[in-house]
Amino acid sequence: MSETNKKIDDLLKAERRKKIKIVLGVTAVFVLLLCFTLAMEGGANM
Repeated sequence: MSETNKKIDDLLKAERRKKIKIVLGVTAVFVLLLCFTLAMEGGANM
């Protein structure tokens, strides 16, 4: 019983880590796009 619970817990932790990595990746891409857009607009304004 406890062995099964441990395996389920490990799986949940792995899933959580995957989700955190995906969220961080998406956030990083979004920030890069935002910076790029601001840089382009700044260059156009100058």
